[in-house]
Amino acid sequence: MNFKRKSVRFALIGMIAILTTMVFACASFIPAAKATAPTITYYANNGTNFIRSATPFNFATADYTFSQAVLSNGGILTTLTPKTGGASYADFGFGYTFGELGDISSIPIIGSGSYSVNLYLDMNTADDVANGPFFSWSGNTYTGVGGDTYGLGPSITNSGTITTASSFYLILDGNTYTIAQLQSGAVAGITSSTIVGFWFGVTNHPTTAQFEIDQISGQPVVPVSVGGEWSPITLQALNPINPLQLVGPWIALALIAAASTLAGYRRFFKKHW
Repeated sequence: MNFKRKSVRFALIGMIAILTTMVFACASFIPAAKATAPTITYYANNGTNFIRSATPFNFATADYTFSQAVLSNGGILTTLTPKTGGASYADFGFGYTFGELGDISSIPIIGSGSYSVNLYLDMNTADDVANGPFFSWSGNTYTGVGGDTYGLGPSITNSGTITTASSFYLILDGNTYTIAQLQSGAVAGITSSTIVGFWFGVTNHPTTAQFEIDQISGQPVVPVSVGGEWSPITLQALNPINPLQLVGPWIALALIAAASTLAGYRRFFKKHW
């Protein structure tokens, strides 16, 4: 009697041990759930420094007033107003982290006013946790490209579309490339899996420069709570959920069932053996 009871007990313990091992094995291969929403970062060049912010800028210098607002429709309104004639250089806008370069086919932009589009490319991923996907920073002040690069792109009035035929003058080598060429590996270090973003903005004007972008790819520009794209949480926002993550809940249910079965066997043996 004792031998049988111990054998069943050891078998049940062994089953639970195997299921537990499966849980930890899956956990080692399955990444944490990650959101897919794009991220927004606000950028301003105040004539001295290029700076970034997780929230809209509203400040003034001796030469300019910088003003941004998130609108009720999810759009972003950006206004750069000169205070004096012949003011020093300034630029003002926001960055929109898109995702992988290879996923670009057609990106419709809905807005008003005139603005420029630049392309940001994350060529150096080793420093992303500290700096975010694009460039190098001391706090929120730009210190250099940090192994990444960017391209100067087209100007858009009101609405337009970024396609694989859109061209960008790449600062890295001083040549102009289409999105399609970059996707095909025309530049060493840039592949279809390179993380990219777009800067939408204006530079110093003799008069007030204002533009509004309401939608990108058919969605409001600010689809999630505004947050700095350099934080570890939003860095993960570029990756989709792995289907294997769905295994986890089923393993948990199996463990619960095993524990329940063990309790049932214990009651049975206690009563009958």
